[in-house]
Amino acid sequence: MKSTVTGRHVEITTEIRGIITQKLARIERLLHDNAVSIQFVLTRTRGRCGAEVVLHVRGDHMLHGEDEGGGWEQAIGGAIDKVHQQAHTLKSRWETRHRNNAR
Repeated sequence: MKSTVTGRHVEITTEIRGIITQKLARIERLLHDNAVSIQFVLTRTRGRCGAEVVLHVRGDHMLHGEDEGGGWEQAIGGAIDKVHQQAHTLKSRWETRHRNNAR
């Protein structure tokens, strides 16, 4: 999966990249090879950290999550949690349709 991290008024450090890879592992386990690319946009406004995540999944599905918090871990975790929930819903939809077509 191709990953892009962009910072607006933020320098992307190894600590931030570590947080992203740690949180991203859950989505990679869920979707396997179905995830095409993911884009992170990190912003800092008035001392608040914001994270926006856009995940491109096979079949032209775009999953989007956005969150804001006091720290990077909170903001990135919240945004990835929202995308994870959407990915879980999408995968369950794929599985139920696959089972119905097999009958």
